[in-house]
Amino acid sequence: MSVVRWSDAELREFVLAAPRLDRGEEITADVVRAAFREQFVARSVVAIQRRMLAGVGSLTAAEGIAVFACDLLENSSWDPRRDWLLMSPAPWAALEEWVGDEAILVRRRAMRGRKKDAGVLAGIEEASNRPELE
Repeated sequence: MSVVRWSDAELREFVLAAPRLDRGEEITADVVRAAFREQFVARSVVAIQRRMLAGVGSLTAAEGIAVFACDLLENSSWDPRRDWLLMSPAPWAALEEWVGDEAILVRRRAMRGRKKDAGVLAGIEEASNRPELE
């Protein structure tokens, strides 16, 4: 199915409305969110997936990235990158860059946690293999 692409003005309208979506009717908000996610998948997700794979070696789900982008816009009304997106001559590119940067940061934070877990598990394994415990 072909998606009619939103204009830059329509993206800016969504960016302005996103922080207030949960204050209105839930059904309307869900429809607007779904429309944004469809647009984002069609326009930006592939480039972000490539960045994630090249930058941190992670495969990602297209819909997951779109949900992440929508959540980012709903919860970042005071972020200067949001303000830049509104002023940028290329708001879709600015959004793609912002979401990609945030996704990489999130993945790196998650990987740090896993490395710490691995270190703890290695310590437990080493301690449990001591001869005096046998």
